[in-house]
Amino acid sequence: MMSDKSTQRAASEQPTEPQLPVSYTPKEVERRFEERADALQLRRRVLAGDLLQQRYDVGEFAKDLVDDKLNPSGKRAYGQYCIKNLADRLEETTSTVYACMRFVRKFDKPQLEAMKEREWPWSAVVSLVGVENPEELMQLKDDYEEGKYENRDKFQTAVTAVKLRAKQVASGRKPRAESDRGPGADAAISVKSLKTLLHEAISTVIPQFIAGVKEFQRSSQKMQPGTVASISNDVKDVRQHIANTQKLFGRAAEVIRESGIV
Repeated sequence: MMSDKSTQRAASEQPTEPQLPVSYTPKEVERRFEERADALQLRRRVLAGDLLQQRYDVGEFAKDLVDDKLNPSGKRAYGQYCIKNLADRLEETTSTVYACMRFVRKFDKPQLEAMKEREWPWSAVVSLVGVENPEELMQLKDDYEEGKYENRDKFQTAVTAVKLRAKQVASGRKPRAESDRGPGADAAISVKSLKTLLHEAISTVIPQFIAGVKEFQRSSQKMQPGTVASISNDVKDVRQHIANTQKLFGRAAEVIRESGIV
């Protein structure tokens, strides 16, 4: 009977698979880097697409609930269930569910697939579907996909400007053409745009964000991994934007004081 030491020695003497040396040639280095980068890029595309698809599916359900109540026959496949019921059941805010429904009403499934391929972030989709004019909506979409906007904040500013013009037209105040602008027109537009943007942020967007983060904390364990990853990345982006915005707000306050307006 072999002793423990003899067994260990025999095992150590067994032939092993030769370890291939790691190649550091320029070609192998490039291949190694590209393979890992491609895999991560594909994963990101899948995660972004999963979230958009989930939001679109929610929108279809919400649309069916609304259309069900408008059924002229009076027969309701979903009875008294409404958007609020769906939001509560999915642990989403009603504003998110309504945004999902606007997404469905404004973009068909082929367009959805194209947006998934282009990795549209949900936050940008929410901004876009709030635009009522179809031509302006599609122009904003095309500009975004062509890289006209350096970041999401500039895209949001462009969307806000379009909404502001729409409100002016709806109230009977026709926006001035470029050639009709007098001195100070650009300043007036800049101040008005920021005022409108901050009003929307304070009254709607930020409270919805706070509620969304709290909801995410409560229900992230029930979400799909792709949804969790996408929301987590968006929250990290928001945190960075908040830090940058605090610096800009400080500078804006200085400019206001220096102007002597207040």
